[in-house]
Amino acid sequence: PIATPTQSPSPSPTPTPTATMTSIATTIPTPSHTSVPEHCQIKGNINPDSGERVYHTPDSPWYARTEIDTSAGERWFCTEQEAQEAGWRAPQRAQAKPTSMAVQGAPSTVCETTVNINTANSKDLETLPGIGPVKAQAIVDYRDANGNFSGIEDLDKVKGIGMKTLEKISPCVILS
Repeated sequence: PIATPTQSPSPSPTPTPTATMTSIATTIPTPSHTSVPEHCQIKGNINPDSGERVYHTPDSPWYARTEIDTSAGERWFCTEQEAQEAGWRAPQRAQAKPTSMAVQGAPSTVCETTVNINTANSKDLETLPGIGPVKAQAIVDYRDANGNFSGIEDLDKVKGIGMKTLEKISPCVILS
């Protein structure tokens, strides 16, 4: 005789109650199509180079280009406090003065001047911390080929300018 399996209903997952999750969940597009409460807009991103856990608020220059992949351990937070308590940190930026940049583990550097990245020549760009003749020319070449930068974070599209360089020079650059 052939046995036929009996079907029993699958149990529905029971949501874990939290005090902060009071709104209806909506789908926010992410690589893993995670359902996220609509008021939880803080993105918890894992830096692929260092493995550091960094959160981005909607006003962060990296927010728009940051995608959350929950299958890789990344996640959404409802408050900055929640992110911090879970061991995530804010992006590293100078807070004290707009022309000062504190780099973790390195002495603070002060910008000699602010530089307009949409009009500066190569020599002016070399006054930025960490920008030598090669990177300065790459910025000019990128701008000549693609037009003015619409945001400081667009500098990461320039070959040789990564997140660390961008964090280092962003207090020293302006767009107009």
